[in-house]
Amino acid sequence: MPSKKATMFCEAMREFWDSIPKLVVNLGTAYLIYLFGMNAFIPLADSLGLTIGGLAVSQVTSVVVLCAMALLVYRSLSELRDIAEALAKFLAVQVGEDVTDEEVEDYRTAIRGLITVGAIVIALYFFLGMLRGINVVVAGVVYIIAVLYCIMLLLRTGSALEREIGAWAEEKARRLDSK
Repeated sequence: MPSKKATMFCEAMREFWDSIPKLVVNLGTAYLIYLFGMNAFIPLADSLGLTIGGLAVSQVTSVVVLCAMALLVYRSLSELRDIAEALAKFLAVQVGEDVTDEEVEDYRTAIRGLITVGAIVIALYFFLGMLRGINVVVAGVVYIIAVLYCIMLLLRTGSALEREIGAWAEEKARRLDSK
């Protein structure tokens, strides 16, 4: 019967390799929509000066492109969560001798936090330009909320890592004392 570490390692690798292709396809498609939207559809609508009921077609196009990208990013969130879970298990197996549920949870919190902050920064890069084209105030509010959320996540990530680093240092000190 395989050990808990071996089982956890296999589960982590399975989750990781199951999620990566789905994530790449969803985010790759979102990126293509962004490229065509920002470099073809929106500039073309701008240059033609078309309006529908007083709204610039370029603004409507921005909303459509933004919604399509948001849908694909939303579909990617479960894959990001699975990847974070897999990395947490992998890290717990690699770092700890006896893997506890608390260790896995701390690593999960830390990795999810870091992945989420990275994803938010990348999303801001792509979405803010389109949001700014729709409404500058909305873009500013979204940016401030995203920054505050990222700071909260980084604080939580730091707390989780502090517990694990503290436990690791305590174990090292205990070993030194026993010698």
